[in-house]
Amino acid sequence: MIASIGLLVNIILTVILVRSLKQEDNINIQSALWHFMGDLLNSIGVIVAVVLIYFTGWRIIDPIISIVISLIILRGGYKITRNAWLILMESVPQHLDTDQIMADIKNIDGILDVHEFHLWSITTEHYSLSAHVVLDKKYEGDDYQAIDQVSSLLKEKYGIAHSTLQIENLQLNPLDEPYFDKLT
Repeated sequence: MIASIGLLVNIILTVILVRSLKQEDNINIQSALWHFMGDLLNSIGVIVAVVLIYFTGWRIIDPIISIVISLIILRGGYKITRNAWLILMESVPQHLDTDQIMADIKNIDGILDVHEFHLWSITTEHYSLSAHVVLDKKYEGDDYQAIDQVSSLLKEKYGIAHSTLQIENLQLNPLDEPYFDKLT
């Protein structure tokens, strides 16, 4: 009876969290969901084990169910831990290709090069980018038009809303720097 009440409470809480998870892909909500899923699976496991032991007498079913539930919870815990680790290490989001992003930026008219390119995860859905953008002479005096185009590309195509772009103009930067040799 108590296991049934616990099961009912866990089902209600899990449904509420699943609905929240659909609206927001947040690692904290995912962790809470897996916590409740663990409780829910344990409640189901207890009821199933009691029924099976009662009708079959197989006491070995209890540890078997416990091991299966533990493996399911371990799998979910591993995914959450891996995602948290990638965020804490400020790694590049796995679904974004830095080479492709840089190529797309370079394809914008008047942009000669991109370097000092850094892309990292802030959360599971928010990313940050910083880069130096080398502009052609045609943007002299109107540098921010090019930066606006880059920012729009990053937001619209890649979902990168937080970007810091440093303008480098060949007219203003010393041309004797080895990096710029290939551009002149």
